[in-house]
Amino acid sequence: MAAGIEAPIRIYVTANRNGTADITYRTPSAVFAPYHNRALNHLADTLDPIFAAIVRSAAGPHARPSRLS
Repeated sequence: MAAGIEAPIRIYVTANRNGTADITYRTPSAVFAPYHNRALNHLADTLDPIFAAIVRSAAGPHARPSRLS
C-alpha cells in the first residue's frame, strides 16, 4: 500500500536577477494522484481551483504562472 505525507503542498516564488519573479506549483491533483484514493482525489479536485486562484491573485493580471503537474 502506498503511504506517505505530502503536506504542505507548496507554491514556490523565485526572484529573478532582472527584478521579476517566477511562481511555480504542483497541482494538488498531481501531488495526490499516485495514491489512487477516492477521498484524496475529491480533496484535490476541491483544492486545485483554490491554488490556481491564489497563484493568479499573487501573480497579477499580466503574469503567466507555470504549473508543475
